[in-house]
Amino acid sequence: MEDNKSNALAHIYAKTLKASRLALIGTASVMAMTLSTPVSAQEFAEKISIDAQSLDLAILSLSRQTGVTILIGGDVAKGKRVTALQGNYTPQDALQHLLMGSGLTTRLNDDGTYVVVRKTGFQKISYNTEADYQENLSSEVEKVVEEDEGGIEEVVITGSRIRRSEFNSASPIQVISGDISREMGIFDTADMLRQSTVSNGIQVDNSMGGFVLDNGPGAATADFRGLGAGRTLVMINGRRVAPAGVGGAPVAPDLNLIPNIMIDRIEALLDGASTVYGSDAVAGVANIILRKDFDGLDVEGNFSVPQSGGGKTYNVGAMWGKTFDRGFISIGGEYYEREVVKLKHNRITRECDEVLYEYEDGSPVNNGRLDLAPGTTPTKCGLDTTNRIFLGGSYLGNIWYSPGSTNIGVPNFSETVLPSWGVNYLGTVDYYGNPLDPNSPYYNTAFPFDDNNDGVIDGQDSVYIDSDGDGLSDVDINSPYFNKNLSPIVREGDFVSNQKRWSVYLNGEYNLGDASDSTVYVEAMFAKRSGQNYSPAGAQFFPDVPFENPTNPCNFTVPGGSQCQNIFLSGFAANQIFDATPIISIQGDRDLDKYSVNQYRVVGGVRGDITAFGDKDWKYDVYGAFSRSKGTNTTQGVHDGRLMHSLNTTTIDGSGALSCPDFTDERTGETMACVPVDMFASNIYQPGAGKFSDAEEEYLFVDRVLNTTVKQTMISAVANGELFDLPWNDTAVPLVVGYEHRRDTIDSYGNDVASLGLLSFFFSDQGAGGNDCDGLVPGEVMSSCPTGANLNEFFAETELQLVRGKPMVEELTVTGSARYSKHSLYDGAWTYAVKGVYRPVDWLTFRGTYGTSYRAPNARELFLRQQTGFPTVSDPCQVPTSARQSAGPGSGTNIYDPSKDSRVDNGSIDRIVEACAAQGIDALTHNLQETTQDSYSVESASGGATTLSEETSRAFSYGFVFEQPWSEAFDLSFSVTYSDIEITNSIEQPGAQLTVNRCFNNVNAEVQGQGYFCDQIARDEVTGNLDLIQNKFLNIGLITYKGYDFNMLFKSDFEVNAKTLGMSLDIRATNSIEQITQVDTPYDAAGDPTNPKWRATGLLRMTYGDFGFNWQTRWIQGSTLQENARTDFTAHNTCPNSLCRPTASTNNYDVHNISITWTPVDLVADMRVVMGINNVFDTMPTAVDGTDVFAVRNFPVGVGYDVYGRTFQVSISKKF
Repeated sequence: MEDNKSNALAHIYAKTLKASRLALIGTASVMAMTLSTPVSAQEFAEKISIDAQSLDLAILSLSRQTGVTILIGGDVAKGKRVTALQGNYTPQDALQHLLMGSGLTTRLNDDGTYVVVRKTGFQKISYNTEADYQENLSSEVEKVVEEDEGGIEEVVITGSRIRRSEFNSASPIQVISGDISREMGIFDTADMLRQSTVSNGIQVDNSMGGFVLDNGPGAATADFRGLGAGRTLVMINGRRVAPAGVGGAPVAPDLNLIPNIMIDRIEALLDGASTVYGSDAVAGVANIILRKDFDGLDVEGNFSVPQSGGGKTYNVGAMWGKTFDRGFISIGGEYYEREVVKLKHNRITRECDEVLYEYEDGSPVNNGRLDLAPGTTPTKCGLDTTNRIFLGGSYLGNIWYSPGSTNIGVPNFSETVLPSWGVNYLGTVDYYGNPLDPNSPYYNTAFPFDDNNDGVIDGQDSVYIDSDGDGLSDVDINSPYFNKNLSPIVREGDFVSNQKRWSVYLNGEYNLGDASDSTVYVEAMFAKRSGQNYSPAGAQFFPDVPFENPTNPCNFTVPGGSQCQNIFLSGFAANQIFDATPIISIQGDRDLDKYSVNQYRVVGGVRGDITAFGDKDWKYDVYGAFSRSKGTNTTQGVHDGRLMHSLNTTTIDGSGALSCPDFTDERTGETMACVPVDMFASNIYQPGAGKFSDAEEEYLFVDRVLNTTVKQTMISAVANGELFDLPWNDTAVPLVVGYEHRRDTIDSYGNDVASLGLLSFFFSDQGAGGNDCDGLVPGEVMSSCPTGANLNEFFAETELQLVRGKPMVEELTVTGSARYSKHSLYDGAWTYAVKGVYRPVDWLTFRGTYGTSYRAPNARELFLRQQTGFPTVSDPCQVPTSARQSAGPGSGTNIYDPSKDSRVDNGSIDRIVEACAAQGIDALTHNLQETTQDSYSVESASGGATTLSEETSRAFSYGFVFEQPWSEAFDLSFSVTYSDIEITNSIEQPGAQLTVNRCFNNVNAEVQGQGYFCDQIARDEVTGNLDLIQNKFLNIGLITYKGYDFNMLFKSDFEVNAKTLGMSLDIRATNSIEQITQVDTPYDAAGDPTNPKWRATGLLRMTYGDFGFNWQTRWIQGSTLQENARTDFTAHNTCPNSLCRPTASTNNYDVHNISITWTPVDLVADMRVVMGINNVFDTMPTAVDGTDVFAVRNFPVGVGYDVYGRTFQVSISKKF
């Protein structure tokens, strides 16, 4: 008791105290209680300016500004926070504002001294004289201490469920302030969370609107350590948030649905926590704490505008709250809108997708493209061709739309090159060596060109057509007309899609005032986001037009048709008709993706005391939560059945017009009038993208619609209290026991266009649900079939404070926890964790954790119904093109040359021959006489599997925390934590190529060509080529992570012209030293451009009078893709007479943001104005070639680079 009294007296009489200790490790010191000797309380109002912060710091600031003594006993204010307070107040009014909703109150003594206590605290003490005050001060302090000992405020911090009286934790925690983030112009929850340096790897953010994502378009997810969004648990106020999204089956919560303006802070727990929070908490936990406990109305508006012109954001929100004796209620709403950032708005993406290559010494190749013949426009841009026709089976290959002219006798089409069977053919002989007529307009109208830049003109080069003899190629395929990459319409596409979001939030609690101190609480939230992603000319369209179709330019049997091989062949062989495949893009075809997702979440519960256990301070907390999200995704495209019906049945009727019979849907029986589609009309061949006629659009275009509903029901019951006291130090041993039930339900289905894959060149998606719903029912939509899984869990946690307050052992604490989980689809699993804290002195702490975690298969992995795509796959069973050697000019046959077979070179030929033979394929002759490429498009079907088991992991961390103890003038804290995570039995999709490799080239197989992977492969019965590959989820992988986290915090106050200049510097860094993923061959991604080894942030804050200043810097280390993942050096077209390869390196990147805050309390009370500039120096990341690095038009996405450029922002808030 005497020690406590002495400590309290020391705090009361301190002139200057440390403001706080290291918040990022979860420890905070006892705050100062006064700054001056007692003075009389002022009865008049004066200007008060206090930022949003912890309650103890706010009271300290109030005491400094007013000179009034404020006494606080012990840790009574620990864990409590206040919102900003600006305006003219009396000290008493200001103090009351700060204490609203805190459960604390004040007592004003006769001498003007305020004492902050719990509402059950002691009464006001009167003193007649100063001597009486001094005489009774000791007694007063003793009462304060007694009060604290009887009712110290207890808090629960992220990473543990044990109530404790101070912020200490063995687990590493980073805290991201909502107020500070908004001051820096960050109004997006996903961007706020990605400020954490542990958000590594490719982060799904708003720059990925054009990609197929697990959560659907427009989603943003949390991903710690780069281990995947499904392995980072997201909570709101300590309670799990359900997944939300659209398409297939969403796997993670959507951060874009969480209202930003209501966020108080985000506590990022950086180690596994499955024993505490259950499944998914493998890489860590993002606990989003929303604001509550405030009185009045708070209105805030934010606006930002990038200098580039795109991406303006608008954010308006309001919060109202009322605090009363037994509880509080608060409600808030927010509207957020972000305008689109087009490709033309960003310096890197605005021009084109450049060809960026480097020489062997790493120096850049600055030549641009050199692989194009004379007559083509010089460019640095890659080639993405359009407005051409592919003639399969002919010697022409591709012919290009040239309205009004031709060099091959096909009206409106011209060719660039002749067949590359040898440079001796210069347009003087046909394919069989027969002389061409010297009077032919095509005689001797060609020139050879070393287009592979190897210095030798040979059979590997091309012969370009030069019909006018000017020495230039007739077709400039690098003009914007043929190279879509250069088309202005493409630059109008979205880089960051637009988004609108509105949300409302309700939070409240009420104490019933019964003997159990029962408190009923409720949370409710509704949010909706919508947007669209526009990708003009992004989808390639290449339907096969049959040779008999009257619009086919090679159908010489109809008026206007041509003999397309006449230039190459004479006689009968020239009179052939070929199928024609236009390769084009069409406006309105799969170029606009619209989406809308909403989610509501309701939590209701009661907590209170369990009086049956006497003085052991047992409490309970029981709640139920329900969440439901619904998403809709709509994409317009061409109905494949209608198109092919038109192309296959169109004829010329008696009047000379095109006609086709009515189209009948075989499934529904519906009939509609057919429209003849002319795939060779001039309106189809336009720069960037063509356009169907109005009649063709009405006939062909349909909507592909997906609907996804995700539900989650949670029931939680937790009891915690004290078991007994340790006999050697009288510290209580706490125990937490609990039960949780969770049911996740998925119901995802599409209309017939989506589920049957009726759009041309677009994958099918049968949604997710029960296996009994695979059949289709008549009508537009697939039958809805909600399907779910249950998870029941029991858990316990305890802590032993083994030693406290001894020499060289200020603290030695061990925490243990365990959880048993029983999933409805597989056997139960145990997880456990042990954590320890050792503090030899009060300024140095060592900490460590070890535990196991698990992740239950999510709804996507369990219940995803078939999704199909067409990846490019290399078939080991066919003879490589390099080994198919011509038997001689004009022979028309090939022979197998094993000396040029890569399978022989790498030693796999024997395994492949044996495995392919088991599948009925001769690997030494298959496709020997065909033109099939080494890799070709194969249908792949993805799907879930209810036979999956849980992922398991083990993780450990250790580190230290140092808090300088030598000076009261400033705080300096530093911490280092090492983390090591290993995930086994990870759930992965092996991929089509891996499935093929494991079947036909498996070095570990006892018998080649048999087993699980071979069972997933089907071949075409006629051609023998790969036809369908099943790509279901498997427990097949191994993932590891190792790295260090560094944190430093400096804080100090200075007196300048009788005012306080507050300054703080917060620096955080993460060093990822290993990030291995092993599904087939182990790959360590640490140090790749998408997984840089180092990330760091720094924040300098200063406050002075009415003004505040922030300077934030984010730094990402430059990285280079590892050699075993890079494209080999080759004699590429861009580097003549040298070897080169695509660039895959980034430079160090740092971006700087500044903001100034102004609280004009003399002009307008309770108002704050923030003005700032993000990306002050308009810094862009290193442009990379997209061949080896995930990028959008050379911009590496998902890494954390700023996509907006220099941005100006302003926000205004006002309290009423």
